[in-house]
Amino acid sequence: MPTPLVKKLAEENGIDIQEAEKWWDKAMKIVEEQAGLSEDDGEDYWKYVVGVFKKSMGAGEDDSISESSGGRPGKKDRLKVVYPQRVREARSFSEILQIFSMLFPYAVDSHSWDAEYEAAKKFRVLFEGFQQESDVERKYEIACEMEEFSRSFRYKGGFLTMAGDGAESREVLKFVAPSSIGAFLLERNCQEGENAIAEIIPDYKEKLSAQRDLQARMDQIERDYGLNLSDTLLRKKEEVDSAKRECGVLGLQTRADALKNEQWEWTRNHTRTMPLRSEAEAYARWQRELDDYNGEKGKRFQELMDKSYELENIHVKPVRDRWNAEIAQAENERNREVSLLQEAERELEDAVGGALIFKILESSPVTKEDAGQWVKNQRVSKSAVIRLKKQGYEESALRDHMAEFYRLTGGRIGKAFIETKGDKRAKAAFWDGTIYIDGSFTKRTLFHEMGHLLEREPKLEAMAETFRDGRAKKEKGTKTLKSITNNPAYRSDEVAYTDDFFDPYVGKVYRNNCTEVLSMGTQMFSSPQDATFLASRDPQMFNMMLGFMLSKPTAREIAKKEMIQEVASDMVSERDRLDKFYQTLTKRAKDGSFWEGKGSGLISRLEGYGNGKGSGKTMVLYYYPGDLQQGPGEYVQSSFFKNRQAAKNFAYLYLLYVQKGIITSKDEASRLSYAIANCVLRKTIPPKLTIDDLPTFIEELK
Repeated sequence: MPTPLVKKLAEENGIDIQEAEKWWDKAMKIVEEQAGLSEDDGEDYWKYVVGVFKKSMGAGEDDSISESSGGRPGKKDRLKVVYPQRVREARSFSEILQIFSMLFPYAVDSHSWDAEYEAAKKFRVLFEGFQQESDVERKYEIACEMEEFSRSFRYKGGFLTMAGDGAESREVLKFVAPSSIGAFLLERNCQEGENAIAEIIPDYKEKLSAQRDLQARMDQIERDYGLNLSDTLLRKKEEVDSAKRECGVLGLQTRADALKNEQWEWTRNHTRTMPLRSEAEAYARWQRELDDYNGEKGKRFQELMDKSYELENIHVKPVRDRWNAEIAQAENERNREVSLLQEAERELEDAVGGALIFKILESSPVTKEDAGQWVKNQRVSKSAVIRLKKQGYEESALRDHMAEFYRLTGGRIGKAFIETKGDKRAKAAFWDGTIYIDGSFTKRTLFHEMGHLLEREPKLEAMAETFRDGRAKKEKGTKTLKSITNNPAYRSDEVAYTDDFFDPYVGKVYRNNCTEVLSMGTQMFSSPQDATFLASRDPQMFNMMLGFMLSKPTAREIAKKEMIQEVASDMVSERDRLDKFYQTLTKRAKDGSFWEGKGSGLISRLEGYGNGKGSGKTMVLYYYPGDLQQGPGEYVQSSFFKNRQAAKNFAYLYLLYVQKGIITSKDEASRLSYAIANCVLRKTIPPKLTIDDLPTFIEELK
């Protein structure tokens, strides 16, 4: 304790040194309890102690309040009488805090502490739960929620004081490290998956071993067949060539080939002597010579070939037919053996992968009815339905598969909207729950893309990253997927860590923390065959995925998902209203009579302009708003659209903005024209409008 400072302040305030030392000890206790600081915090701690000590030095024994002081207490009575009275008379917590601001060194004037107070109370409740919780996963979730509070109120003095957010928050922050929870979930799920297999399928290892043996036998049959076929084809060629030589076919074909070469050589030389067509007589003579020669040679060539065909049918064809029959018999035998082995393999796959998938669905906290109701609330765009139907994938089957995935993963997905961009590859935007069904789309692809949505949960993302990085040969750095797989379809910026993953794509690395682990893992549960393959090929990944799917979502996961679903339901409604808006816009903008008149100056006649990326697009000019009869004025800009209808949609909407007075100046036109164009292209809400404005915004231009 800095006694010289206490002594000095006691003398200045006329207080006994022993009494001052009591106030000093009390100030230290207040700072430790309410500010969460200790001597280990150094200068910050002592500043607070000195501040509290100075404000409390005025307490004394006189209980009276000076009338001339306007109700302000004397230095010696502040704590004893006046402050308790004011606290009792306060009408809100903010008033209480303002009263105590005279005692403590916190700036609370013109500062509302009510929200901070409520947050601090929740923080304290969470921290108590955090300390009492023994389950690591739930403890992590509480820590994440506390960390959000700390981040939101990081610079709020009231929250920090009341929540005691000092060493406690530092303890919490240490616990929310992604590597820690990722390692825990990976180990737990792998162990639970391994235990579950032993319980569900007691002879699991024997079945997997039998499946591998079947696959090895099929592979050996294919290898043997390939070697035998190669040998058979070689012997067939030798015997057929021998038959051709013995019966004279080979000699006839050799003479025919020589005759054809002679004919081509003569024709080439004769062509060099071709006279001009204007020299009619010479040209006619040249043509007769050519026709006579080709006729004679052609007749001799055909005679040789006819004789060759006749001899081949008699002497060579039986040899060829005998060998073809032998090859067909070998192929049929191969197919028969492989078919029997494949049937046995399917039985094993159903007994392993099928049984496990059934068990996951049976133990899922989501019933079939719940999943059906969930999938009804998920939006599948009309363009996506059309594209899928062309591939033979009906919407009803898609929704059934979505419901199955929802049950397999314990209902952890809040929303999954199905869209299309017309791209070559499917993709998922996990931050807004949208799946783009582009490329060749199947149930397996659907499970893969929906698997990406699971990584909206940070702890699952951490588990996936821990699995990948724990297996990867990171010391060798990343390699392009194009070089790893020899597949030119991958972009040069798609890279991955290498390891003995069941597929190199599992090791893909993104710039953010996303992975392909959960997506590749869930796709392997789209069929018993894939599930069994994963179990046999990568037991660790299989155990992790099985343990994860058999685990139940925590209460906090469910609450978070329900919140997402509530927002998603609103988004479905908004998307439908937005689609209707653009359908109406397209219908109105198709009016050809308008564009032949007032709107003719807005859409350029430059169809298919340019030879590069702009080829096939339509240019639209937009200009300083004024009299729509005048056409482009002093302010002109341009934008390209994919087709004329898109250009019309923009132009109609732009003129509507002018007519409604939203665009009234050159500055407004400059600022909003590009925004309107982008919204039309992406079919999003146009600027300065809300979803509630859309139903009545479109009208006929006047």
